Amino acid sequence: MALVGLGVDETALRIARFPGEAGRTVEVITFYGFRDGDATLLARQAPVPPSTADEHTRTKAEGLERHLEECGLRERFDEVRQALRERMPGAAVEETGKYGVGLQLEVVGDDGVRCRRTHFGIYAAYSGRGVVDVSLGLILKNHYRDGYRRLKKEVAVKRWQHGAGAIPIESDDDWKRVRGPLCEFAAAVSRDWEQSGRTPAG
Repeated sequence: MALVGLGVDETALRIARFPGEAGRTVEVITFYGFRDGDATLLARQAPVPPSTADEHTRTKAEGLERHLEECGLRERFDEVRQALRERMPGAAVEETGKYGVGLQLEVVGDDGVRCRRTHFGIYAAYSGRGVVDVSLGLILKNHYRDGYRRLKKEVAVKRWQHGAGAIPIESDDDWKRVRGPLCEFAAAVSRDWEQSGRTPAG
């Protein structure tokens, strides 16, 4: 069966994904149309099965779920993740990886280019067994200097290969100790981001 129309909107893509999730082969193919005198020429865009991106995202999420089960850190991971997520703006995007998630916000560089940067990452058993690490993106150290310095005075921030540093949470007592300062810092970052409407990419 082929459906032909003038353009594809999000509703059509959702409809196309539905049978794709049930194992049917569904493709959305679009063409550019050009006139050459009386002739109409069609240039086909590369066909992409609409469920590919969803499948990739679903696979990463399933991988993280398995990892959390294997390392036994689901409860603490979810607690930390929820606490930070609640303090981030609604525009924050959660990027799922093998060991955890990154909470990203759109930033704008001096050249005006927009991109998403991870501000906070939550990782399970990345630096050691039984540890949930909260990584602090380099953007926090560079653009929220005062708040970052205060946070470092209040909680132990270790050197981290990605970003500015990380806060290791090895027990419930650790989480109780760092939760207040960390959540206050995340809320301050969010307020600043929302007021300015952007964060410099720097």
